[in-house]
Amino acid sequence: MKSKVRFLAPIVLISLISGFLSWQAQVWAEESSATYFPKGLLHAKWQEFEVKGFQEPIPGVIYRGNPRPTCGMPLGGLDTGCLDIEANGMLGYSTLFNHLIYPRLLYNVPFLGISVDGKSCVLATDTQGKLDRPVERETGTFPPLDYTPAFFDTGTERVTLAKSIDYFGHYPILDMEYQTDLPVSVGVRAWSPMLPGDTKTSMMPGLIIEVSLRNPDRQTHRGTIALSFPGFESPHEQTGIPHKRQSIEKNMQGVVVSSLEQDGARQLSYVLACLGQEGVRRGGSLGVDGAAWNSMEQRLPPTKTEDSGTTVAADFKLQPGEQSVRRFVLSWHAPKWNAGGAPGVEDTRVFTHMYAKYYTSAVEVAQQLASQHEDLLKRVIAWQEEIYHDEHLPGWLADCLINNLHLIPETSIWGQSKGLLSNFEPELGLFGLNECPRGCPQIECIPCSFYGNMPIVYFYPEAALSTLRGYKEYQFEDGRQPWIFGGVTAMDVENKR
Repeated sequence: MKSKVRFLAPIVLISLISGFLSWQAQVWAEESSATYFPKGLLHAKWQEFEVKGFQEPIPGVIYRGNPRPTCGMPLGGLDTGCLDIEANGMLGYSTLFNHLIYPRLLYNVPFLGISVDGKSCVLATDTQGKLDRPVERETGTFPPLDYTPAFFDTGTERVTLAKSIDYFGHYPILDMEYQTDLPVSVGVRAWSPMLPGDTKTSMMPGLIIEVSLRNPDRQTHRGTIALSFPGFESPHEQTGIPHKRQSIEKNMQGVVVSSLEQDGARQLSYVLACLGQEGVRRGGSLGVDGAAWNSMEQRLPPTKTEDSGTTVAADFKLQPGEQSVRRFVLSWHAPKWNAGGAPGVEDTRVFTHMYAKYYTSAVEVAQQLASQHEDLLKRVIAWQEEIYHDEHLPGWLADCLINNLHLIPETSIWGQSKGLLSNFEPELGLFGLNECPRGCPQIECIPCSFYGNMPIVYFYPEAALSTLRGYKEYQFEDGRQPWIFGGVTAMDVENKR
């Protein structure tokens, strides 16, 4: 009898090991199919790989560590402003609230964190913030030329960070896969509804952040995914914009935050919400507060009168091998901008965004994204596939043609025919491209726009026609065309030569 037991024991052990390995292989295969793209691809090199939602492999560049892009990929559309997500997982430059010239709004904060079974991780690889570059008048030359990246310590202390981020931008989609020490794996797909040929949809001031959670473990895990948005200001340079908050419950769980001033360029609002999910909590901004990030699973910080930021957290429970997706929406509405380039500039002209003609509030945009996000994402992927799979285009060129469109949210601005622009056609208004938002922010610098507006001509012809009418309006009496749109054009002797 003992010999039989001794004989059967290895067989049972082998059977158990085989069963576990088979289960583990199945879980890993399912997790791999749930990622937005394969992990472990070569860094900073053009290559082809499978991407979730695309029928065939597409070309692209994965960033993981250094060297990394000088600026992260922007999320936003035509005339909407944009929000940069940096390759280290931090929020970077933002023009959502019309900070259009130096000094630009630089958030410099983490925006996403996860906590599993009481252990928290900020989904960023470091907490180094970017210094605004170039600095005006620093070198005595104009325009300033020193774009060398420079960083500072944001003061986010005593937090566990992601070990790495695989970062793949194919505008207007940003896919990220995180590596952490937690038992739940995380991926993110953030995107804006930028649709070449569909002007109105491309002007929708909002974005979706889709968080994919996967449990490859044999144990059930509970946790929280938290998305924190700084609001109208960076926590590093906060002055305190008076605001009010209101909960949103229809089709989503979240908050709308609005400035108390509802006239002029300080008319600001945004919505941050989780789409159609239970177990959603709201609180104040997590910002650079390490202790607040560490306690996100237990509690969120209270809101503050001087801080317009918000955090929305979604609790989850994942069975062994289970996967789940949480979708967040961020929409904004800042319909008027100052010619001075920032909301607080006094004694300057005020203009109205064209997007505000079609979208009257951040809540309206959030509701539209909530109901249409599946169809809109399919349409974005469809137009990208047309370029990626064109047999006449080498992969690197297809990637460049797609990602070059990120300059539209970075530089486009479209004024309605109101006030000082009332002489322009109501349907066209005045559209222009900002030559260089960081260094030389002039509208319609003619040699730059000569090359830069080609996608506008192809995909948004009404905007291009508006610009053409603008050149007619700004033309000088002797027939010369303006160098830029605005009062400084050819107003001194040197420029008249």
